[in-house]
Amino acid sequence: SFCAGRRHLATSREMYSFMLLLVPLYGYLYSVYGADLTIVNSCPYSLWIEARASGGPLPGQNTTLTRLNQAQTVEYTMPTAGLSSTRFWAKYGCNDAGRECRIGDQLPYWSVGGCPPAGCSPPIDSVFEATWGCSTGGNCGLKSTWFQTSMMNGYTFPFIVTLQGETSACDNGKGLKSLDGTKLNLNQCPLDEDITANGRKSSIVVNGRIIPLHSVDLRYRDKYNNATLGCLSPCTQMSHNWNQNPTTMPTIYYCCPAPWNPDNCQISQGCITEAECRGGPVATDKYTTAIHSMTAGTMYAYPYDGDGGLSMHTCPAGVVTYQMEFCPPGSPSYPTTTTTNASNDAK
Repeated sequence: SFCAGRRHLATSREMYSFMLLLVPLYGYLYSVYGADLTIVNSCPYSLWIEARASGGPLPGQNTTLTRLNQAQTVEYTMPTAGLSSTRFWAKYGCNDAGRECRIGDQLPYWSVGGCPPAGCSPPIDSVFEATWGCSTGGNCGLKSTWFQTSMMNGYTFPFIVTLQGETSACDNGKGLKSLDGTKLNLNQCPLDEDITANGRKSSIVVNGRIIPLHSVDLRYRDKYNNATLGCLSPCTQMSHNWNQNPTTMPTIYYCCPAPWNPDNCQISQGCITEAECRGGPVATDKYTTAIHSMTAGTMYAYPYDGDGGLSMHTCPAGVVTYQMEFCPPGSPSYPTTTTTNASNDAK
């Protein structure tokens, strides 16, 4: 039967010409263009795909995980009434249950809870996030699908998201064909990022150890070998790896939390404005520069990045479908070999 998150394993070269109209089974429909989201594994190894809605499985599913061997795909069809807060990402180097992965275990396992013995990995995965609009017509709430592929936390796999259907109506009529992260390369992850907030704070203390901030390695390295599995943003390095409060110095300049007191926003009180964030060090640091270069300026690296066109995108619901392909042709290899020691070795 048809249901949200319906899985179909097939080679990435197969094309689907489904034109399924008005099939009201269990409250779900296929878009006239096929499944709402298709994820393709073009990597030369197996991946596990996490598909979550508000932390749990998509409606109609009893798991958040799907194993994809090389050249296989998985399809997800959303409820016609829409679905909020969905996230999709790939996990690598997992056991036969899709757990204890080398990268990708950023959230506790559903439904048993818990993380791997060494703890969850940092939330740096290359991710597709979407709130799906209502596609049934009439007065049914949100009529657009909102989506993003943020690099704000970091990145792992190279990927490309391709749109099909009535894409000329996306982004308020500007049109959108793809979000291209094909050139995401872990060899471009900064080895010597300056996160002193332009000299405002030269070091921090973590677990009794003084950490200099003038030359920080942002790579996340495999615990088993010299492979680099991911790249952390300066915000993730500070707030996740070093457990620094995002409202304190110098982390506030890199995480740019939403102003909690917009009428009297002062950095000394843990509040930063949009203008101060964009005019601060995060806008021109090595990580942001690398993300803009590798994605041709189409993906955002920190809050308030760009003019708003880099962050959240929108398309009419039900008439546009999305395909996310990991390791697309021509992309850099993943993972990459680390030739020097990294400060963020996996536990």
